[in-house]
Amino acid sequence: MIRLRKRLTTALVSAGAVAALLTGGVGAAPGASAASSDCPRSLSESPLCLFDGKNFQGRMLKFPAYGCVNLASPYGFDNRAESFINNTHHRAVLYYGANCSGTKVDVAPRSASSDLGPAKNQISSLRIFR
Repeated sequence: MIRLRKRLTTALVSAGAVAALLTGGVGAAPGASAASSDCPRSLSESPLCLFDGKNFQGRMLKFPAYGCVNLASPYGFDNRAESFINNTHHRAVLYYGANCSGTKVDVAPRSASSDLGPAKNQISSLRIFR
């Protein structure tokens, strides 16, 4: 009897989880991992995306604007970038220092890197050029 009750409970929990997934009842949890497909590439939106994991995984930030952007505040992304996708039609530069200073990593238009190598967790600011 106990074994039957345990199997029935397991079956009901499994069925409930499947139903929730099929009806959209389970959403992405805060801090859920992004994927390269989450970085838009369209006529209306083509940003530079930074990821805090290799292979375009982890938290993702999108930067569609031009000019210098510091990653520390308000983004909380200082020294966290491990990969990027540049879907813009413009050259960009990733900088080790704040205010677009220090060692530079050049980023070609419409390019990507699944691993920033020595620059991994070193980037503090970026600039997208027109």
